[in-house]
Amino acid sequence: MATLRERVEFCGYGVHTGSFSRLVLLPKGDKGIVFVRDGVEIPATWEFVEDTTLSTSLGRLGKKVSTVEHLLGVFFLLGIDRVLVLVEGEEIPIMDGSGGVFYEGLKDKVVGEREGIYLIEGLSFGDYSAKPSRDLRVSCQVSSEGLGSFFYEFKGRAEEVVYARTFCAKKNVRKILSLGKGKGASLENTLILEEGKALNPMRFEEEPARHKILDFLGDLYLLGQRLIAFYSIKNPGHSKNLSFVLYLKEKLKFLPLLSLTSK
Repeated sequence: MATLRERVEFCGYGVHTGSFSRLVLLPKGDKGIVFVRDGVEIPATWEFVEDTTLSTSLGRLGKKVSTVEHLLGVFFLLGIDRVLVLVEGEEIPIMDGSGGVFYEGLKDKVVGEREGIYLIEGLSFGDYSAKPSRDLRVSCQVSSEGLGSFFYEFKGRAEEVVYARTFCAKKNVRKILSLGKGKGASLENTLILEEGKALNPMRFEEEPARHKILDFLGDLYLLGQRLIAFYSIKNPGHSKNLSFVLYLKEKLKFLPLLSLTSK
């Protein structure tokens, strides 16, 4: 099991609330990732998902923490499975729109062994599938009207996806704002796309697909363990990711698995 060597802090503004929040990450002795808001513990597992509209929100006893997916994606990639996340505010800060700030702040502070369970048989669910693989891999196709089409195959290096930023189609901006979302979005943290072209510079040619992989891994971690496989996902979103997690939860009761650890 892996945790942090020391306390780590982050702060910034939420992409949807536009409000300031501060995170304090603390080492944890027993297994589990737990968010804490106003003294209420909210485990980072599927049972506590409250909303998947444009982001993933967790809640318990009237307290909510939203947009957890980028931080959880970084935890998955680093193998962190024991940490307390104290949250002052209601949303995990968007930082630069990617998981890069979290990754840079945590990558040299991880201690312990990374644990993972490995599929021995393949499975599929709608636009998603998972095949046995010794290494974590994800192929992702993202395409829609107004957005364009992007494809990327993640081969296991965290740096391939952690720096990819969140995005939206230009034609959807007003709709997002009408939902009371995107109050903290800007051209500094969000790619605006129109038919495959970005209005602000992209870091990678396939940046939207790379970012969707980070989102997927963050949501996948709500399974409560690192399930290593070769995933194929088409037009993923938070609701579809959660449905896949619930499918996996049931399937893993009956599928043979292999458990391994690594430094």
